Amino acid sequence: MFDAVRAYLTVTQGQFKMDILVLIVFGLLATVLAVKVRFTFDINRWMESKRESRSERREEKLKAKCPHATFIKEGDQYGFESTFSSPPGTLDYRCRKCGLVTDDIRGSKYIIARFASNPKLYFKQVKAFERDRKKMYG
Repeated sequence: MFDAVRAYLTVTQGQFKMDILVLIVFGLLATVLAVKVRFTFDINRWMESKRESRSERREEKLKAKCPHATFIKEGDQYGFESTFSSPPGTLDYRCRKCGLVTDDIRGSKYIIARFASNPKLYFKQVKAFERDRKKMYG
């Protein structure tokens, strides 16, 4: 009698282990499916956002390389002039070369004074700016 009960319990425990294993597998499949449906990954959207952010970074670097000044020559005198101008009806200033928009142009006086004391620095910066602008815009 004990052998019959022991055999029944062994078969029942084995079946119980199988049932648990099947439930775990189906549970995992349902979880993976739910996660897959919830978190879809669109590679085209990701590539587009990456391309846009790369373009924005390049544009920011280009604006940082802009000298924000222009060389002027009158007769035998030379000097530098700020390229920032304020469009009518706005309080912001915009660089005519790179399009940088700022509300404070106090730094441009320092830049112009630095270029006036060392004109080679201006021409070096303009050369780097033009080279990068050609790379970016062709």
